[in-house]
Amino acid sequence: MLKISLVDSTKQRQLIVEGELIAPWAAELRNACQQASADHRGRELVIEMKHIMKISPEGENVILELNAECLIQSWEAINQSGFPHQTAIPQNSE
Repeated sequence: MLKISLVDSTKQRQLIVEGELIAPWAAELRNACQQASADHRGRELVIEMKHIMKISPEGENVILELNAECLIQSWEAINQSGFPHQTAIPQNSE
């Protein structure tokens, strides 16, 4: 399951992504980002990867695509960890 929340402020439009970034939900994230960017009204578009439990190859591809289009927070933690596909990702202690 994937949860995508939209949070708007005067300077940012933020998508908060939680759960499992696997097919078919990876495509859902791409669609949500496209919709959010169509109406961002000059605000920075930020995707916050939060409490991600699994990432499939499809999910990784979506992250790479979106990384070129908008700011992805917490991407460094995901990128540097080298998580194997379809495995659990440790939760942040925040």
